[in-house]
Amino acid sequence: MEQQNQPSPLTCENLPSFLYSFVDTFVDFSVSGIFLPQQQQIPQKTLQTHYPSPDRLVAIGDLHGDLEKSKQAFRLAGLIDGSDRWSGGSTTVVQIGDVLDRGGEELKILYFLEKLKREAVKTGGQLITLNGNHEIMNTEGDLRLAITLSDSPCPSNFNFSF
Repeated sequence: MEQQNQPSPLTCENLPSFLYSFVDTFVDFSVSGIFLPQQQQIPQKTLQTHYPSPDRLVAIGDLHGDLEKSKQAFRLAGLIDGSDRWSGGSTTVVQIGDVLDRGGEELKILYFLEKLKREAVKTGGQLITLNGNHEIMNTEGDLRLAITLSDSPCPSNFNFSF
């Protein structure tokens, strides 16, 4: 009986590097407008670097991908209610970075912060987000802090299906 060579399923560990290169190139060209139609240019507003002194100022940092602890910090400071809605009134919150790494819920935290930004403005408050060293290191390609020794670069159930 002849044994047929069946290709193993593509996983994060055995994905060919040319595919990574293709995806990177495609994204670069897509963003530059070569593949996708150019969108109308929206004028950039000047980045605000000076703010008036608020009545109440709260700084929160080092959320590191832990959504529940992030919400606990906002609750402890009286900034969100039991339904995770803004309750900080005219408070100014500065999230001083390090949303990324160590936890698995970075995107959820980023969406949560964006939601709170919109809600805060409605009551005269504001949420200002900054990049910390983890965000800066990741964008520079320095991923030393992105994955701890106990983490795998790929979840065990992650695979590509074609």
